Amino acid sequence: LATPVAAVDADTAVAGFAAGAGELGLPLDGRAAGARVRVQVLARDVIVATRKPEGLSVRNALVATITAVTRESGHADLVAMDVGGATLTARLTPAATRELGLAPGQPCWALVKAGSIRAADGAGP
Repeated sequence: LATPVAAVDADTAVAGFAAGAGELGLPLDGRAAGARVRVQVLARDVIVATRKPEGLSVRNALVATITAVTRESGHADLVAMDVGGATLTARLTPAATRELGLAPGQPCWALVKAGSIRAADGAGP
């Protein structure tokens, strides 16, 4: 995802940037609002919730819709989610996919810890 920094909180140095219809936040020292950033979130670092998350330390919770569930191997499923035009993918165990009843078209929340987000300067594609 290549996106401009939307705003920087002067007290916490946390930068907010667009992620589809939502916004992610992470510490981005030295970057000002408007700076373009390339953001990467690994599938192994994305958590899927079927209910609105509450009482968590994770601050990055995006409303999403599942677009695909694909078996990657005997030990992992890839769950693709649309977050307002951007796609996030989660790697889950097949047991988690089954127990949560995850299927295309299902609303959910994609959760990402700020420390799991990689960011670099650049406009990207």
